[in-house]
Amino acid sequence: MKEVKGVFLPDDDTYFSFVLEKEGDWEQEKIQEAMALCGVRRHAVDVGAHVGLYTRRMVGVFERVTAFEPNYDNFQCLKKNAPRAEAFNVALSDGAGLGKMMLDEKEKGNSGAWYVGNEVGGNVSMAALDSFKLLNIDFLKVDVEGAEWHVLKGAMETLQMCRPVILLEVKSNLAKRYGVEDWALQLAMSLGWRVKTQFMNYYILVS
Repeated sequence: MKEVKGVFLPDDDTYFSFVLEKEGDWEQEKIQEAMALCGVRRHAVDVGAHVGLYTRRMVGVFERVTAFEPNYDNFQCLKKNAPRAEAFNVALSDGAGLGKMMLDEKEKGNSGAWYVGNEVGGNVSMAALDSFKLLNIDFLKVDVEGAEWHVLKGAMETLQMCRPVILLEVKSNLAKRYGVEDWALQLAMSLGWRVKTQFMNYYILVS
């Protein structure tokens, strides 16, 4: 683990190290705009929290923050960067099981590009958000390198009960590794959410 501009990162990260050295922070505009849309700020949930670059912003705004990050090295940094958040070293999906952390060769050095594959021999715990029975969620961020549809499928009960503002990443090329495309956005819209703002591959959704 190393510290760059006040942010803890895995030792082998080069991508975020470079961005933080150059910019001082990481793409704060979309998270700030999304959080500003929350009329009530009781509980925020960060799915695919990475090292907590967004989680730590949520902690300063919401009464309670819950974060999920499956990669162990990222998870250790997350706990250092956002110590007030309740953090789980779990991959959220549409059900329980085990997965394996994967990283494409071209993404070496990018600690944010790890994803959970279904290959045999995995030891990463997978669970549905609904199984955590979380309440009063006013903001939900989902950025899981292509598995966003599966996360939302496993969160249907929670979504319908809480109706949070959603910050959702959608990359069809990444979703294809799970046999889907931009179904996550379509699913959210079918449940009554609409696009408020788009930042490249990120959508802010309100209901």
